[in-house]
Amino acid sequence: MLKAIYAQEDKAAAREKSQVTAAKLREMKLSKAGEKLETGIEETLTYMDFPTQHWCKMRINNTIERLNREI
Repeated sequence: MLKAIYAQEDKAAAREKSQVTAAKLREMKLSKAGEKLETGIEETLTYMDFPTQHWCKMRINNTIERLNREI
């Protein structure tokens, strides 16, 4: 479910998907997980403020993984 949030095309769609996901987590009796998602989602979507061609490089903080993907 979390991967679907970051697969969205823009920040607004990702926010909307995160709200739907948080509601699903609450339905599954995972209310703390839903609350954590809602409170922390903005920090994790910061990379979406930049042009889309930069997103992949910014999402991955492991230098070796990023280098391998670029190659």
